[in-house]
Amino acid sequence: MSHDSTFPDSPESPAQRTDRALEALQYEERAGLGFRRRERAPIGDPYAEPERFQVVGEETAGQLWAGMLAGIGAVLGFGAIFYKPLLLGFVAVLFTIFGSLGDGAPARIAKASFIIVLIGVTIGMLMQIFVVKSSVF
Repeated sequence: MSHDSTFPDSPESPAQRTDRALEALQYEERAGLGFRRRERAPIGDPYAEPERFQVVGEETAGQLWAGMLAGIGAVLGFGAIFYKPLLLGFVAVLFTIFGSLGDGAPARIAKASFIIVLIGVTIGMLMQIFVVKSSVF
């Protein structure tokens, strides 16, 4: 590939520029500069350290189940605001505890689920006691 003659501020011909570029590449190759540059693993080089650019791993079936159970616990905790807060709260805590057994994303979902269950049961109990004045079971 050669440069065109409109290259700015260059008195050289395209052939001279091409020859100079090829000489520079050959010098790098002889001096080992190109290889040293590749060994340092520049940030944008996915071939140097492919594990840095790949997904850590897929979620296991246990982690997926744990996340689903924690999510169900969060939904039941929110539902405790509107219907039987002690019953739904108890079931939601069980689901959330089983959901917290996973690690990674399911553990974060379970932490949020515990907070949702706590808030849902508290608001549900207050509504049952002060607004509806009916059985909390």
